[in-house]
Amino acid sequence: MVKECKPKREHEPIVHGSHEQVDVEEYIEAMVRSEKMAAEKLQWSEVEWAGHCMTQDADRRKRKRGE
Repeated sequence: MVKECKPKREHEPIVHGSHEQVDVEEYIEAMVRSEKMAAEKLQWSEVEWAGHCMTQDADRRKRKRGE
């Protein structure tokens, strides 16, 4: 789990290259590797896997809204 990093004051953005930014970039890279591995495991293309995930998310949101 990625620990939440906030700027010292709400109006200060996280500066690219700062410690907090590197953690976010590493997390994103790890998630991309994980999603690629999931697609490979099912022998799906990355596009097929992404479409499947997006459809699942859309269906989950509809159920949550009660549609």
